[in-house]
Amino acid sequence: MSLQSDTAQPTIYLDTTVLLDVVDNRSESAYQMLETIREQDFNVLASPFGILEMLKAKKTDVWAESMLERGYTVVQISRRMGSRRAGPTALTVERLSEVYASIRQSLQGHLDIVGFPEPTPGLMNQAEDICASTMLAAGDSLHLATALYFDCQLLVSSDSDLIRIARNYINATPPQGFSNAVADLF
Repeated sequence: MSLQSDTAQPTIYLDTTVLLDVVDNRSESAYQMLETIREQDFNVLASPFGILEMLKAKKTDVWAESMLERGYTVVQISRRMGSRRAGPTALTVERLSEVYASIRQSLQGHLDIVGFPEPTPGLMNQAEDICASTMLAAGDSLHLATALYFDCQLLVSSDSDLIRIARNYINATPPQGFSNAVADLF
């Protein structure tokens, strides 16, 4: 996987939501899209920040599940969200390691087709500008900036707000629209 744009193939940016769709088996279209990407040998990028976002989401999921197993109600869990990082209900280091290993295992066979470029000062400046001029959160601004900075032709996300705002800058689609969006690039 090269970070340079191949003139014969488009460069596609994958938002964290798409990777989480695969990890959590919540979207057959995301999995099919990754298979198409592999078959077509498209250039694919994602932000290294995406792995951190995945860790945050999965740690929160595992913590909430453990709280439910202990008999806490959803309201009680919501009120204790702050204690998930430290305190008596926090996940152990061993459990955190299991969460990370689970993510890597779920993405096995897919990470080899995705490039994770290193953030540069120019990229971070672009993310800051996007965050300041749109209603995107910092993380989504970083995703959009990465796609733009590395000249991606398509951004794929399961986040409808990110897609809506990203379309002002780049072609953007959910995984279900991937085939049509790629066809429009040619």
